[in-house]
Amino acid sequence: MFRLTPKILDLGFAYLTSMPFWNLAEPVMEDLVERVHESCSAAVLNGAEIIYVLRVPTHKTITQNLSIGSRLPAFCTSMGRVLLAASDLSARTQRTITDKSALKEAIALVPATREALSRIERGLLDTQTFDPAASSDTFSIALSDVGEIDLAVGYFPDLRGNNFFRQRLFLHRFICQMRRDHPFANTPLTLERFCECGQAIVRTQGRSQEILENFLDKERVRRRAILETPHFMSLPFILSRTDLIATVPHTIGFAYVAEHASITLAEPPLALLRFDLRQHWHRKFHNDTRTTWLRGVVASLFNDELDE
Repeated sequence: MFRLTPKILDLGFAYLTSMPFWNLAEPVMEDLVERVHESCSAAVLNGAEIIYVLRVPTHKTITQNLSIGSRLPAFCTSMGRVLLAASDLSARTQRTITDKSALKEAIALVPATREALSRIERGLLDTQTFDPAASSDTFSIALSDVGEIDLAVGYFPDLRGNNFFRQRLFLHRFICQMRRDHPFANTPLTLERFCECGQAIVRTQGRSQEILENFLDKERVRRRAILETPHFMSLPFILSRTDLIATVPHTIGFAYVAEHASITLAEPPLALLRFDLRQHWHRKFHNDTRTTWLRGVVASLFNDELDE
């Protein structure tokens, strides 16, 4: 165990006696107290605080318990403000603000900054549960282009880096579909027949269709494009009344077979690309209870076990 002894006072006294005004100021301060009947103090600036180095109190019923060595914040005391006003702002780093006007502007931003940090902290530490039955929130889910959204579901290879999280859902592949009584429905679909048939081609902004088209161009597979449509919804009605075939994502193909008895499927005659479909979200939504619930719903509906 160690404890301080009165010897430590020698250090403080040595500092006080080294100040040139210390002995000279006391009689002047005593005279001033006698005339104005108010306490008088002398202090030095130490960082963001003032330290009392000399004090002559007056005799009042209520007095402040201040003595030599007491510390107070400089900004909220009269002596501190005087010392701050007269001090030169010297740069400590390349980013130190030395212009007093700029410093006032920076100080004015403190409340807003404190509120922003508080919101971030609440978002990171929020442990509240999300009740979808009681919520009226609207979710934005992107399946192609990404804008201001809560969740992006699909093939987005550019959503990488530390700002994004992702979760694999299922393996994506392509399949051909045609009417059930199509001339090629009961025989293997060869590459020759694939190129010979008239094709219904879907031109969408989705990444998967873009991958398909690029792959066929690279393999120099030339299809007979008879009809083009901007969406998949019309395909079952078109295919059931024509001899056209279409190459679509397998999830769409199996869904149409389940809903339309006139449609059947066939494996493509060449090894088309396969890739994982994922859901992606920005890190600022990672701990958000509402989007956490949404990601759970998407993962439970779209996965390898429920696929096909």
